[in-house]
Amino acid sequence: ATACGMAAAGLLAGPGAEAAQKPKSGPAPQAAPAPAPAPDAARPGGERSTRQLLQAGGLAIEEGGFQAARDRFREAADIDPRLAQAHFGLALAALGEGDHRGAERALRTALDLAPSQAEIRYAIGVTEFVFGDPRAAEPDLRAAADGDKRLLEARYAVGLAAAERADLAGAEAAFRECLRLDGQHGPS
Repeated sequence: ATACGMAAAGLLAGPGAEAAQKPKSGPAPQAAPAPAPAPDAARPGGERSTRQLLQAGGLAIEEGGFQAARDRFREAADIDPRLAQAHFGLALAALGEGDHRGAERALRTALDLAPSQAEIRYAIGVTEFVFGDPRAAEPDLRAAADGDKRLLEARYAVGLAAAERADLAGAEAAFRECLRLDGQHGPS
């Protein structure tokens, strides 16, 4: 499975999965917009719900169909522009197509809509680490690790970022914390 495919699966199966089934709640907007249609509700003209579109986009990413995924996530975002998972999916599709700037924009939008979503912060950190400045990635990776203690990938990435800047003690501490939290993945 590709990293994008695994992330897409997490889009619907991770701690924020319930949000893919209903509009994302967050800070109240300045002007009260019209309520978004319920994602699971039947839509006029046989249109698919946001939940169906998110699922279709995730499946397309797992199959390497990044254009189709982008189209499905765009449809979901058009139905509910406040749906952070749709923007997160757009970011994954953009990464799959090699559009790092588009991925960054979509991730920042998703983060604005769901600032407490550790998975989004983690994706921003990894994108910064791989395609930008590894040093700039560390605060986002730390925020992801602190935001969800179960997101060991973020803690591990903090260790990689520390090693990248030659902070071997920091890297060791991060890796040891991963082992403390989940000893099943340690050396045998």
